[in-house]
Amino acid sequence: METIQYYVNTRAKKLLLSSIIGILGICLYATPLGSLLETKYGLDWLFKVRGAISPPNNVVIVSIDKPSAQQLDIDISTKEWPRSISKWPRDLHAQLINHLSEAGATIVVFDVIFNTPSDRLVNDEKLASAMKEFNNVLLIHRLDRDDCENTFSELLQKNVRIVEECANALLPQFAEAAKASAPFLLARTHRIKDYWLFKESFGDAPTAPVILLQALALPLHNDFVRLISEADPNFKANSFLNTNPIDLHDLVLDFRNIFVKDKQLAVKMQHKLHEDSSLNLTQKQQIQTLLNIYSGQGKRYLNFYGPPRSIQTIPYYQALQITKTTNSIKSFNETNFKGKIVFVGFSAATHNEQDIGRDDYHTVFSDSNGLNISGVEIIATAFANLYENKSIQSFDYSTNLIILFIYGFMISTALLLSHPRVSFIEKIVVTATVILVYWFCAYYLFKETTTWLPLLTPLLQTAIALITILFLKLFDSQQKAKELELQLKTIRTFFGSTFPNSALEKAIGNNQDEQGIYGCCLNTDIESYTTIAEPLEPRLLRERLNNYHNLLKNPIVSQNGHIMDMHGDSMLAIWIADANDTQVRARACQASLDIAMAIEQSNHLPSERMASMPTRFGLHFGEMSLRREQGSYNVVGDVVNTSNRIQDSNKLFKTRILLSGEINEGLDDFLIRPLGSNYLRGRVHPIHLYELIHHKHSATSDQLWLCEIFKEAFMHYELQNWSLAKRYFSEILKTFPHDGPTQYFIKICQTPPPSGQQ
Repeated sequence: METIQYYVNTRAKKLLLSSIIGILGICLYATPLGSLLETKYGLDWLFKVRGAISPPNNVVIVSIDKPSAQQLDIDISTKEWPRSISKWPRDLHAQLINHLSEAGATIVVFDVIFNTPSDRLVNDEKLASAMKEFNNVLLIHRLDRDDCENTFSELLQKNVRIVEECANALLPQFAEAAKASAPFLLARTHRIKDYWLFKESFGDAPTAPVILLQALALPLHNDFVRLISEADPNFKANSFLNTNPIDLHDLVLDFRNIFVKDKQLAVKMQHKLHEDSSLNLTQKQQIQTLLNIYSGQGKRYLNFYGPPRSIQTIPYYQALQITKTTNSIKSFNETNFKGKIVFVGFSAATHNEQDIGRDDYHTVFSDSNGLNISGVEIIATAFANLYENKSIQSFDYSTNLIILFIYGFMISTALLLSHPRVSFIEKIVVTATVILVYWFCAYYLFKETTTWLPLLTPLLQTAIALITILFLKLFDSQQKAKELELQLKTIRTFFGSTFPNSALEKAIGNNQDEQGIYGCCLNTDIESYTTIAEPLEPRLLRERLNNYHNLLKNPIVSQNGHIMDMHGDSMLAIWIADANDTQVRARACQASLDIAMAIEQSNHLPSERMASMPTRFGLHFGEMSLRREQGSYNVVGDVVNTSNRIQDSNKLFKTRILLSGEINEGLDDFLIRPLGSNYLRGRVHPIHLYELIHHKHSATSDQLWLCEIFKEAFMHYELQNWSLAKRYFSEILKTFPHDGPTQYFIKICQTPPPSGQQ
């Protein structure tokens, strides 16, 4: 099985992974869970961020509420109120219709069920008469569920029950007097979000907002029929013209059937409507509203205007101009109903009143006290959305899938950026930017065009992409570590740190596994190795390490040294001496200079296999313990640890090769400068350090001058002649402005320590 590294380390495989993340988003969105998350959380977030907006000013609610009952001396002490608001005195409804008619209201919608006679039949007659005289009253009726008589008895034995939805009959006088009646259907869910325009289970019957809009558009009926005829020559227009009186319910059903059968009819009519010069802008907008209703989905999402009573709400008693204390109430003439669509129904102003009525619905804008939007306000909201063409809409399903694929692809591509200069933090910043841009676009589209983009699915896509890529990188790192360990084992074997080695065997002796020895110890380390290795693929890193280790091997072997260990970017080598042998120390120094020269030359090669690998060296001399165990040799002791600390001190002085005083003793053939007594990390006692610059016979004049003047400057430094030392160090910086030791000591001269400390 191929490693996961294969799937992420080439451009083609990264594109494949990005595509998979995009497809995962599509699959998630297509599931019921995706739909639930978007509807329950995504849409709510958009509403909350957008906040309240202004409803159309031609919609008014007349609220049947507790204050009105008190002002109108209606007894509300019974448990039936306001559950039975249908028993609200119907002579008052008649008066209200008359007042609204006189005020110029366009149409009145009663969210009150008139399916039973009142206690006073004369009031029913007054109300029916007022409806008939105004001729613009729409009534809301309920849908009931009945068992199908012809099948129920047969299916009962099989534990199956079939029901049908049917209209709850209004009283005949009201059904006849009203312009039309229709149901308004909401699902009783935890939070109301949508409603039906056409109810499939009720014969695709139209609901109240559709009937109401068609009633308002009746003056444009002939123009609407004409546009259908122009768009569809086969349309029989005569059956729709000069119909008097018009049955709104049948008319809506007929129009709906026409548009359902011909999916392209609405598009053709829009072209005709755009070209029509006989209609003004308002008339075209009304016809466009009808096109959106008849050709669109049977279910719509509510575009809430804000918290309860965001739509203008007037108490019933104010609309009637009847009050016990007229001085505290606005007069009827101050409330303008002219040209308004008026909705009449129960609307609680307080939480307690709402608790009694229970004609309320929990929405995203329900307030913290538990006050919900009333049923009549929901109906008014649905109508206003359709009237303004501002219902919540989304792109078609296929477009949303394309958007999610592109989003997932972009997020994954951002996280998979593999440029060496791009850090993981920068990838996260790019990813966060993509998320914020997408969410801002979603918010902007929702606010300005009521278009609803998926929100939760992209967020989950991002989480999946991040987790997947982190997992792949972790797995890839583990694979690299295993490969590197295997390479290092091979290298150690290749360089002779395992059996047999005659020189090391002689030093240990035949009859023991450990022996104390004297000698030089060299520790090397690559500067910034982690940064160099991070962007490299394992294959390229392996090649570079192999080439680098070859550079180390030859100088050490040629100077009679022994490589004891190579681990990652570090190397440990030793030279064995019988006593304090100057020649052995000279060989160790020469090997260090040869390695440094080889690395410097390789850094200038135009080869991808050997990039720059600046190396630090640390040399120390003393007693060590040489061991033979498990088929390999290793060396331990303070000398080994100290050489590594010396190597690490190069960071402080910005040097390459540092020696201890024990190494420097008697080395007259090398160009070396002193760096003073230093406390190394982890050591109690200080150690004298020196920088190995070059072999004297091949040193340049600049190098010779540098060492000479540096020794003079360092002598004054040790004597604490700070100003004189500073003068010499400053002279060095004029020629060698980047010389690390000079920069280090001149800083001390500028702020010298207290007397007696250095």
